Amino acid sequence: MDAKKTQFLTLIATLNLAFAAIAAAAPAKDIETLIQLERDWSAATVRKDPSVVERLLANDFVGTDGRGIMSTKADEIQEATAPDPAAPPPLQRVVAEEMTDFSVRIFDAVAVVNGRTIQQTERAGVKGEVQFRRTTVWIKRSGRWQCVSFHGSRIQNPPAK
Repeated sequence: MDAKKTQFLTLIATLNLAFAAIAAAAPAKDIETLIQLERDWSAATVRKDPSVVERLLANDFVGTDGRGIMSTKADEIQEATAPDPAAPPPLQRVVAEEMTDFSVRIFDAVAVVNGRTIQQTERAGVKGEVQFRRTTVWIKRSGRWQCVSFHGSRIQNPPAK
């Protein structure tokens, strides 16, 4: 094999490795981004910051919680809004939320994120814990991820943390 052909084949092999590295890095970055977006949504709801929820959820968002109750983007924004100080306190509130056991699968501009949520709650002064499995569907639109669907299923007998 002559030197030019060897150089050409070496260049092609190097480019293939470079493109493979770029392709592998892109999903890893998206995976990290999606996990962070899940955590941002959770934190915004607990600390009552509706602007984050507004940004993360698509206008056509549909959610189903562990009780089977459906929600829209407007409902989720309302949940993340601080109650009127003059209103009576809510019967139950989430005081902290931890998210674990993430699995992220990306299919071009669609991602499915599965995870586990552990909520610390307070109901009429009594502290409790609620755990559920969650599935969210994210779509990349105009270069950014937005959640279009959420489903939560309560874990009746949760495993230890």
